[in-house]
Amino acid sequence: MGADHPITWCKTFGGGRSFYTGLGHTQATYAEANFRAHLLGGIRYAAGRSQADCRPETGYTTIYNGSTAGWSQAGPGSFTNSDATLTSVGGMGLFWYSQRQYTSYSLKLDWRLAGDDNSGIFVGFPASSDPWSAVNNGYEIQIDPTDAADRTTGAIYTFKSADIAARDAALNRAGEWNTYEILVEGQRLRVYLNGTLINDFTNTDPVRNLDGYIGIQNHGAGDDVSFRNVRIKELGTPPVGGDVTVQAESFSAQSGVQAVGKTGANNGQTLGYIEQGDWAAYNNVNVGGATSLRARVVSGGPGGTLQVRTGSTTGPILGSVAVPNTGGWNTFANVSTSLSNVPSGNANVYLTFTGAGGGLFDVDDFTFVKSGGPGPGPGAVVGLGGKCLDVRGGGTADGTQMQIMTCNGGTAQAFTRSGQTLRALGKCLDVSGSGTADGTKIQLWTCNGTGAQNWVPQANGTLVNSSSNKCLDIAGGSTTDGTVVHLWTCGAAASQRWTIPS
Repeated sequence: MGADHPITWCKTFGGGRSFYTGLGHTQATYAEANFRAHLLGGIRYAAGRSQADCRPETGYTTIYNGSTAGWSQAGPGSFTNSDATLTSVGGMGLFWYSQRQYTSYSLKLDWRLAGDDNSGIFVGFPASSDPWSAVNNGYEIQIDPTDAADRTTGAIYTFKSADIAARDAALNRAGEWNTYEILVEGQRLRVYLNGTLINDFTNTDPVRNLDGYIGIQNHGAGDDVSFRNVRIKELGTPPVGGDVTVQAESFSAQSGVQAVGKTGANNGQTLGYIEQGDWAAYNNVNVGGATSLRARVVSGGPGGTLQVRTGSTTGPILGSVAVPNTGGWNTFANVSTSLSNVPSGNANVYLTFTGAGGGLFDVDDFTFVKSGGPGPGPGAVVGLGGKCLDVRGGGTADGTQMQIMTCNGGTAQAFTRSGQTLRALGKCLDVSGSGTADGTKIQLWTCNGTGAQNWVPQANGTLVNSSSNKCLDIAGGSTTDGTVVHLWTCGAAASQRWTIPS
């Protein structure tokens, strides 16, 4: 049977279905309710009475299977966590995986309705403690058996209905588990229900983006929906260099501090109300290989000291850095410190704070900077802070977001000029939807000769899109790795100055 011999499996076979379990060899086994439910599910699948996703899968990373490390609740309500199952309580809120953002990926999870209930899976939204940010900026894959076509199970909520016939044929009844696969590649989103494709949607809205965080909704009182076995597989090549940036307000636990809305902050919030002895924790952060820490801070107060620890609030200090008064509560600055004795792989990170008085400073985000990154390559487009224009994740799908990253000499940062186009990975730098509004997404797209792909370098260092007469701009003037670039009215900001290959 080989080394891989699963205890239970299902598969299609010869036009029919097959189910196997290695359990049930003793009479006592049949007294177990869980085993009887397991066996009944297999019989129902083999008989065609229930549906299941029996496709083999490899390369997935579990992000929930009983542990909620890395998850955060936004808004009212909650989820119970019992027997490796999350069940929604009250709302409307969002339980989101705040550990990191995703670009191109396959997300799989199981879900179950108690009756005529309502929930959904959100993708492509920015970090926020407000669940409505996900509604207004991301997309919801709906779970609701009885709403209108564009608001029922399998729909991209209010944007595109599922294929109702395919959905109905694949859907298990209330009380049974279903499996979603949500496949995101660039700006294309496909939804599989129990292994059957039921929706294929492409984002064309320049304000929205499929890159971002993922989460599950607790819709409201009486909407009882359960989730289990949440796993994800990233597609394409991750960015070279490996720097890891964490939004400071996306803590896993805290004492004294809280998220604060602030103009100019990345994702619109900082970690604020910091006083002597306060702390914030961040679970499962990839710190391995980091040699220094860079933090984006702001202070109109006395300032203080930021310490980086692992394991606990009294764990070993990897590094500490003084945070000065930056000139006001809306004047951001970067501070850095070297790190020592950094553990390999992932660790639970704690920021601890010291200082005299109250209102010491706010932290916007912090980055574990890793060693060994080369400088800009000969084809690099270099902007603010010496950061390079970068194709997110090295993706080649149409619609892949452009961003800035520490220069690493990789192919995702190697641009060539051809006429008025800038090309990387065989495709062109493009204004999404030929938009002209400030904030329109800049992406990678198949070269097509349109004005959306024409960029004219100016003597002052700006890159002007000839169709919109607006500039390539770094969002918020940030130098944080992963900051998106977008279209913006041309001005004197350093975030619009670039050096490009000849």
